[in-house]
Amino acid sequence: MTSEEKAKYIDEFGHMPYLPSAKEIEKDGLDVGDGLIGITKNVEESSLDINDLFKQNMELFNRIEKLETANKEKEEKIKKLEQEINTIKK
Repeated sequence: MTSEEKAKYIDEFGHMPYLPSAKEIEKDGLDVGDGLIGITKNVEESSLDINDLFKQNMELFNRIEKLETANKEKEEKIKKLEQEINTIKK
């Protein structure tokens, strides 16, 4: 289940996928094996989601660093051009 699908499921049903709601568990109980399977699936998917988010975060961090470097270089060029213009005006 993708992150988007999981979020939609939780919004729609109010609990994690692969597991019954807390109310259902209180009412009907929960088979330990089924519960463990559901929890394991959720932990595994959440771990994969976290890994994907980490990778995306690193890509964005690297992109920001490159943009900041490019911006700094452009600011320096602008400053030099302004100095040249001021020299020409004098």
